Amino acid sequence: MEDTTRHGNSFINFRRDYGAKWEGRIRLDGCTLKPTGNGTVSVLSHRMADFDYKYPIGFARSVMVNDMLIDYSAAPESTAPCWMMDIVPFSKTETGARLFFPNLIEFQHIRVSGRKKGIRLLRIPNPHYYDLRRQGGYDGSRLQANCTLIVDDVQLEKMVPKYPNDINQVHFLIGGEAAVEYVDQMSLFPEIRYTDCDDVSVYMGNCIASVFFDRCSINTVTAPDLRGELVFRNCRFQPNVQKMKGEFYTLDSTLGTRFTNCTVHAPIVTGTANPELVNRTGFVEINRSVRHYHINTALGNRIVNHYRSQGMKLNPDFIAMLKLHHGLED
Repeated sequence: MEDTTRHGNSFINFRRDYGAKWEGRIRLDGCTLKPTGNGTVSVLSHRMADFDYKYPIGFARSVMVNDMLIDYSAAPESTAPCWMMDIVPFSKTETGARLFFPNLIEFQHIRVSGRKKGIRLLRIPNPHYYDLRRQGGYDGSRLQANCTLIVDDVQLEKMVPKYPNDINQVHFLIGGEAAVEYVDQMSLFPEIRYTDCDDVSVYMGNCIASVFFDRCSINTVTAPDLRGELVFRNCRFQPNVQKMKGEFYTLDSTLGTRFTNCTVHAPIVTGTANPELVNRTGFVEINRSVRHYHINTALGNRIVNHYRSQGMKLNPDFIAMLKLHHGLED
């Protein structure tokens, strides 16, 4: 679909009575969605029932949404979430039939007008049973992806989670708090790329994925027991939460967590910047330690000025670790 305007709270709502399926490709280019009510909005809605439809059901082979506008001029008071994809939380039915999942998802150049609140992406709480119809896998040394998810220049909703690992206030979720075994090599093994996005909040728990962030500002990243890698390039870290609980970031990954030319800013709690809480980021502790792989990590001016005002100097060994640090030194 190209240059098409839809008035309503879903751009495409796939019919539940037919299993909300789409076997082919989905491509939206230059389209506009104009919500007409204050309820939840979704660009693509797949809400099939947990039912034996007697044929395969799932969410298309590929999804590409480019240059889309969500225009709230008819519902400017809306505060409900706006989802790029609204999908069911299960990846197999009670009868054991596995849902198919796209090999490619691209969200590029997405904007919101008519309200300040931006967009959320999708939630994939159960990646273990999907049928990608393409082999992927993870052997402890390398991850072979069978799905690519690209989020490029998307106006995300600015969130202030209750605490750093608040799974309800994230733009994207994959996995969950409990460990579940992947069925086989056809399960979902994604490579995820975020580029030029602000205030990113994601949760990736007990899952397998390679995740790359380029030129993004990072609010919260919670990745407990991530099998895969996390890579941050030219990113700005500044958590913004309502309450402090544990560490701001959970970034351990089996294939390595890497930072290149990133900047750490003073965390914000209850609307107030707290430079001293930089030691709760989980990967930097002033004059003591730096965790994971780092090249040219910088501290924001508010942090530097805070420690200068206290008469504390950054010691050369700590500065050297910010310049260059290897994960095996942790």
